[in-house]
Amino acid sequence: MVWAHTDTDRQNAIYKDFAAFMSVYPEVKVAVDRAIKAVVRTRPPDPFVYLAHQLREANNDMRLEKQEQEHAAQAIQRRARGMKDRKRVAGLKQEHKRKKQEKDEADAAVKIQAMGRKRRDKARVEQMKRNNQVWLRELFRKMSQHAREFLDPEADKPKAMADDEDSAALEQVVAGEDGAEEAVERASESPQLGDGADLPGGKKKASGDKDVPAEAVLAFVTRNLDALAKLSLPERFQVSIPKQYSGMFKRVQSVVEADLDAFYTWVSFAALFGLTAEMADQADLEASAVRIQALGRKRRDQNRVRTLERKRQELEAVEEEGDTLGYTVDSKAHEKKVESHTKPVAP
Repeated sequence: MVWAHTDTDRQNAIYKDFAAFMSVYPEVKVAVDRAIKAVVRTRPPDPFVYLAHQLREANNDMRLEKQEQEHAAQAIQRRARGMKDRKRVAGLKQEHKRKKQEKDEADAAVKIQAMGRKRRDKARVEQMKRNNQVWLRELFRKMSQHAREFLDPEADKPKAMADDEDSAALEQVVAGEDGAEEAVERASESPQLGDGADLPGGKKKASGDKDVPAEAVLAFVTRNLDALAKLSLPERFQVSIPKQYSGMFKRVQSVVEADLDAFYTWVSFAALFGLTAEMADQADLEASAVRIQALGRKRRDQNRVRTLERKRQELEAVEEEGDTLGYTVDSKAHEKKVESHTKPVAP
């Protein structure tokens, strides 16, 4: 019922005054007014029964209206919640999209950095390989310089033969870039072991130019200090051996021991350590470039030292002459300079 209420104040209003009751329950007043108007308009034979019936109808209408209002309020609330939820979901989607984009960008940056590191590491490894190949080429050159002394059992002290490759490199430094190919070609054509004569100890000469005997290679890979002393190798060839080649010593030893009378050219020597003919040629060019650069630096340093020495001698000569500001006794420049400052100006 509409007037069924649990509020104590409103229940007390029923017993005090009907007007107060109507003020508390305005919907009852509306229902009573409508029922009375219907009774007056229709004039039923039993007005009290008709009035009760109209009140029940009014009560049902008000209940339905209240239900409609509640349904409308719930619909409005559902719509408001739906809009709020859609906004929240849109925000979550946007946040998820932003995080995914940031993750993709971070992954792309990591991938780019990894590719950069890969390129740098690959370039560094390639440079290390080239440096190791140049080291092996220089080792062959040093061993070929002392090949004759190594095979001579009566040699007390090894005497290195003239290094034609360094001479060619020095010619290229002096001649500049134009004479590079001719200097390298002359270096490759100049023999070191000679032709037509046998080597000491019954060994036959090498079949090609600047070859290294198998015994010298065996002494190097087996680290025979007595035999290595005859080669007079620099310390960097005896101590600082690249791991790329030191791990091949046993295999190289087995190959060399199969034929101790052999002589190795640069290409065959490089093949012992796993280098192809193309790689050997490239290493030869790299080593030539390194020697040319080293000799060029040495030449510049020598010129710089000579220039500094000449300036030092000039300064010492000035100090010996006294405080003459560099003018000698026979020089007239100082007198002319003084005269130009003291000569009167013509009117």
